[in-house]
Amino acid sequence: MRQGHSRSDVAIHIVQGSDWRRYREIRLAALQDAPSAFAMTWQQEASFATGRWRERAQRSQDGETNTIVVAVDHAGRWVGLAGGYRPGDRGADAELVSMWVAPGNRGSGIGRGLVSAVLSWAEGHAASTIGLWVNEANRPAISMYEKAGFRRTGEVDKLPSDPAQQEIRMTRAADRGPPAGR
Repeated sequence: MRQGHSRSDVAIHIVQGSDWRRYREIRLAALQDAPSAFAMTWQQEASFATGRWRERAQRSQDGETNTIVVAVDHAGRWVGLAGGYRPGDRGADAELVSMWVAPGNRGSGIGRGLVSAVLSWAEGHAASTIGLWVNEANRPAISMYEKAGFRRTGEVDKLPSDPAQQEIRMTRAADRGPPAGR
């Protein structure tokens, strides 16, 4: 199943139940590459039983409370990942989570495509506010989220996977697109 979002030669794909192995592979790669971007650690998730990976993929396919979207390049490689769930946290109806783009594909617009797909999913489930947490040191991600209409709330918390690092809270109204001129 492919959606209409694309960046360069990349298609956005909603993870299906049968995709659980490929989902596990990209999720673990993301956790190894960017541990400070996730609430969980590679060690925690690498120990998950097969059933947990299957369950995550199936919940994405069902799409009612969760979604997982991946960017698939022209060669069929999974090069980006993002998720969403509802209800959200701290005043949001839905959350954007687990955002990651493979190092060689960063800066190509894939991140914007993944964000757009999760926002579409949230809006399709009547979310009026979408929230996210982002590591305060991740300036490129913060900039991308701001261009997508997210604004800082002023909330700061410790990163669950590394309490020595801080993450900031951002939210966005679902009914408006990115600011004009961006």
